Amino acid sequence: MLQGRRLQGLKHTNIVRYYDDYLHTEYGLEPIMFVCIVMEYCRNGDLHSRIIETTSRNKPISEKQMLKWTMQICSAMQYLHQRNVLHRDIKSANVFLTKKGNVRIGDLGLARKAKGTAGMTKCGTDCYMAPEMISGNAYGKKADMWSLGCVFFEMMTGTFMSELAGNPGAMVLMNESFVDTMLKQIPSRFSRGAVDLVRSMLHRDPNKRHSIDNVIQELQYLCDAAGLEDPSFPRSRASSYGGTPTLPQLSETSELARSAAKDGGHRKSSSVRDRGADKGRKAFTSKDQGVDKGNAKKSTRVRRSKRPDVAAPASSSG
Repeated sequence: MLQGRRLQGLKHTNIVRYYDDYLHTEYGLEPIMFVCIVMEYCRNGDLHSRIIETTSRNKPISEKQMLKWTMQICSAMQYLHQRNVLHRDIKSANVFLTKKGNVRIGDLGLARKAKGTAGMTKCGTDCYMAPEMISGNAYGKKADMWSLGCVFFEMMTGTFMSELAGNPGAMVLMNESFVDTMLKQIPSRFSRGAVDLVRSMLHRDPNKRHSIDNVIQELQYLCDAAGLEDPSFPRSRASSYGGTPTLPQLSETSELARSAAKDGGHRKSSSVRDRGADKGRKAFTSKDQGVDKGNAKKSTRVRRSKRPDVAAPASSSG
């Protein structure tokens, strides 16, 4: 419960808001206690269901769509890792879709704070677990990166980790080439860079596995190559998502515009203020004139009402 309350402080565009939690007990032969979590509602379901839907309709997820969602997921993961928070249960069923088609990471019930690699309890979903977690060794943020690579693989292939011939994290411990065999399932419509990115996240050795910062850097290259301009992760505002801001390259026209703004910007702003002040004075004068006219009418009515009544002429007797 204490860990859950700490998660309430996590606020990010691509993380499902954690509002509250409470204990609920169901009484039967034996009382069973449940920890209930109140979270933000995402209208369009989860990524797992979307992958099933697109595969059944024979309309697989395109590379541009995959890159957009991948960047949003990585933005959320970078936010968590910068705060030393491990998710520990990354999977497509825990990535949710909003009404506007953006993705948000949810189900932070197993999340835990850890600065580095530590001996922690093995938890999460088996087929998404990193090799070091399965083998019972100490693990850290790189374990999340393995799970993230599994999610990206599912988006690209439409094949879930549970459908593979064995648990990938366990299989790679016995056969290091298992990942290369698995990646051959990725369709040819995806670029070599996208395939290599997933491979770098599924390295058996966590020390050689990409960190979240490495992945975001590679993703930016892939997004640029694909001509993807994702408004949910603008380059100039990357710092608001926890990343390092990278300013776009200014064109020659932009340089001229910037120099012109330096030379004449002050004069322009001053003239705008002057025109605004003139308008304000005109409006104020018109307002005064309107008030004067209203007062004149009012005073006229008052004077008329104070006139003494004129006595009616006396009728002459006949």
